[in-house]
Order: sequence, then structure tokens, then C-alpha cells
Amino acid sequence: MIRATLDTGVLILVLDGKPGANDVLKLLQWHREGKLELHVSNRVFEHDTRKMRATQIDELRKLLEEFDIPVEGAAFRFNFSLLSGGDALDGGASVRTSEEMAHFTKLVGKDPAEEYASSKTLSNKFGDYDSLKDHFASGRDVFVTIDEKHYLDVHRRERYVEQLGLLILSPAKLVAQIGSPRHA
Repeated sequence: MIRATLDTGVLILVLDGKPGANDVLKLLQWHREGKLELHVSNRVFEHDTRKMRATQIDELRKLLEEFDIPVEGAAFRFNFSLLSGGDALDGGASVRTSEEMAHFTKLVGKDPAEEYASSKTLSNKFGDYDSLKDHFASGRDVFVTIDEKHYLDVHRRERYVEQLGLLILSPAKLVAQIGSPRHA
């Protein structure tokens, strides 16, 4: 069974009824049916998500509850993490060695607090980096996103697969992969 992590933007497609929402709904349904295992990072409820309307945050919680999607805690960040949030001091469980995690940092990039200290979108970068790092550490199979910049840059993805076994796909590509005859 494929184990995947959903990025925040993927869920927003469903909430806003935007193009691509049907692919995400198909993934959610497959999760419900036990054909796919989906997870999200608790970063979906942190700084940038809090800029959403309260009704959208409620809709996001209800969507995750409706499809019984587990919310995984990220590593605690001083002056960023919510005390009432699900962050853990050392992040989620890891199946990776310290060498593999060091290779992740070397290939994907430094922590955004070091690399983008003055960026106006630092909290976005924290969310992307932490979600991707925790996804890799957990050993899940696919990171599902519509983002194509910074750590999730489409031009980096081939190297990620070759050197880390880190696969990043759009919802449509994952649906196509799962729906292909060789996977069925």
C-alpha cells in the first residue's frame, strides 16, 4: 500500500473547489477504502493556515476528520510552534539514519531559519521544509503537493528520487500512477 503525505495546498483545492479537487477527492476516497494511506503534517494548522478565515480552518478540520486522516506532529520550533499544537520536541518517529537525514539536508537545503532568515514568507518555508523532512524521516512513499518552488521545486525532484528515494508528485500524477494497469 502506498503511504503518502498531503501538503496543505492540496487540501485547499478541495475546500475552495478549484481545478484538481477531484483528484484529491479520489485520493481521500482511496484512503477511506484502505487502498492508500494518507497523512498530513500539523503544519496545516499553523501560521499560514491561521490566516485563513475561521470557517476555512473549520472546514479543513472537518475534511480531515471525515476521511480519518492522521495529523502528524512536526519538530518544535521556538517562536513558531503553537503551544496548543501537535509539535514534538524532536519531531515524529524516524526510520532514517542520521546519515540519511544529513544527506537530506545537503540535497534539499538547510533549515529555512538558516537559509531564509529575512524572508517575508519564512513561515511558508517552515511548513514546506518541516512537512517534507518529516515525510522523508517517516519513510512514507509519496509527498503530494501542488507547490513547485523552493524545497518542492520541480527541477530538483529527479535528483530527490535518485539520491534520496524521495518522490514528490501532484495529486493528478499520483491518481494516474495508482490507476495505471501495472499498479492495479
